[in-house]
Amino acid sequence: MSKKKNLTTEETFALAIESHQKNNLQIAENLYKEVLKTNPNHFEAIYYLGTLLAQTKRFDLAKSYLYKAIQIQPNYVDAHYNLGVALQELGEHQKAISSYEKAIIIQPNYVKAHNNLGNALKELGEYQKAINSFEKAIQIQPNYVDAHYNLGIVLQKLGEHQKAISSFEKTIQINPNYVLAHNNLGNVLKELGEYQKAINSFEKAIQINPNYVLPYNNLGKIFRELNEFNKSANYYEKALKLDPNRKETCGGYGNLLFKFNQHAKALSYIKKSTGFISFTQKDFKII
Repeated sequence: MSKKKNLTTEETFALAIESHQKNNLQIAENLYKEVLKTNPNHFEAIYYLGTLLAQTKRFDLAKSYLYKAIQIQPNYVDAHYNLGVALQELGEHQKAISSYEKAIIIQPNYVKAHNNLGNALKELGEYQKAINSFEKAIQIQPNYVDAHYNLGIVLQKLGEHQKAISSFEKTIQINPNYVLAHNNLGNVLKELGEYQKAINSFEKAIQINPNYVLPYNNLGKIFRELNEFNKSANYYEKALKLDPNRKETCGGYGNLLFKFNQHAKALSYIKKSTGFISFTQKDFKII
């Protein structure tokens, strides 16, 4: 008989936690399930298995375990929070909002819950409520960098450019290598016609992360608008090396190619063209 079969339920659970903390996720998952075979209502095993499933992007399964954890311990704040994350990833934003709000009722200063609540509200177009949530997160923790960044994103959407710039600059002051903030700062500066400052921001984003495609694309756009077509082509081509099928980049490069009278090649890229993706930053609590 193996040693594993002689372990008590709590010893098995302790091994599961140790494996989870060491990022040995498959082993941890198997051990949590083993615990639940002998004790189906073992709260910690249910909660951490739900968390692990969310961590490994199996959000539908995760939410069922997290709902069960909440049934057993209705005031366990992290279960409400992680359920909110799973629901948000599934696009169930209204349910996610309810979960974050419950977490905040239990623990009013749960800063990550305020931040993620703001993200969920933003997805539903509830921009002023989202701003309130991000500002509450900042009030609780003034240097909470993701809340400053996400506040900037919403302000940018609302056309409040100077306020958005302040938020992105504060983000960068807290974390100078926050690449998304440099890129979005560049976007706002470009909207204000401050092209050189925008170029500097995009170039800084590339300096921080040379494999981040968006600033290359944005530099391609800005140089095309400035009629510096060779520079524009250079940046679009670098973007396409990183992501050959990115639709906005294909469309921008295709339009640019008409300037070089490369009509057939231009049309082949334009056929791939539709909108682009915006990013927000949210947190996930694992253990």
